[in-house]
Amino acid sequence: MKHKGDLLLFLAAFIGGSGFISSKYLLDWGYTPYQVIFGRFLVAALCLGIFYWKAWKNITKSEWKVGSILGLLLAATFLLLTLGLQYTTPSVNAFLCNTQAVVVPFICWFAFRQKPAASVILAAVVTVIGVAMLSVTDGLRLDLGAVLSFGASIAFSLQMALMGRMIADCDSVHIALVENAVVAVLAFFISIIMGGDVPPLSQGA
Repeated sequence: MKHKGDLLLFLAAFIGGSGFISSKYLLDWGYTPYQVIFGRFLVAALCLGIFYWKAWKNITKSEWKVGSILGLLLAATFLLLTLGLQYTTPSVNAFLCNTQAVVVPFICWFAFRQKPAASVILAAVVTVIGVAMLSVTDGLRLDLGAVLSFGASIAFSLQMALMGRMIADCDSVHIALVENAVVAVLAFFISIIMGGDVPPLSQGA
């Protein structure tokens, strides 16, 4: 199918966008950012593990290394994203976290000397304008939530830029398995260290 990749990316964007709203509900219901991240990635790791349980034994040392590095950046992304969501609205959080459309090409330019084409820069600018028009409803405030949200965009941009360089010889499923497992484990230990009661697991949660 010619546009399968585009459709899968669109589906990923839809799922990711719904996550901003869901996370805000969980935070409002008393869950800590670390508990939210642990819950998200525990479910993700378990679901991937069920569907691809045979793949675990085939993960190479190189894939464990690459997946762990990308997992650390992904953990930083969701930590900053979820913390930022505590101090700002889902619309502002979503807008700033999605500015990687502009950040990634410039990271690749400065770090890997991959100068983006003019069309890429134009597309990035138009994308940010479009996201802003759709997402920002009550004004973009430069508060702690906004700063943390933009930090999440930087971390995610680094992850995406490195992913483009590091996974050429890796299996994408293997990398996804390692990434999600790494974030789940990190979030679990951070939740233990930071403490805090776990609210009752309601049907909505």
